[in-house]
Amino acid sequence: MRAPRFRFIRSDQYSFVKQGIPSVWLRNGADGIDVLKKWFATRYHTPLDNMEQQIYYDAGLKAAGMYFLLGYSVAQQDQPPAWNENDFFGTMFGPTR
Repeated sequence: MRAPRFRFIRSDQYSFVKQGIPSVWLRNGADGIDVLKKWFATRYHTPLDNMEQQIYYDAGLKAAGMYFLLGYSVAQQDQPPAWNENDFFGTMFGPTR
């Protein structure tokens, strides 16, 4: 459990969490994880990590649409997002702290 928590505190969402705002950290599916692992192992911070890499616009469009729908769905709720009971971050930073 420590590794995912460490990765989350390095994410952009963590700034919201530290202010007591529940936030989500979306991850890629199984195929996306394999692609990312290969990219990190073979290109990340190497001379091959340049602007000539292929960009998968269709995948970006699909992800952007999903993020929009998630945000829109949350915005339509009568109640604001809340922490799950006994959530580590909610206990540390939530409004009752």
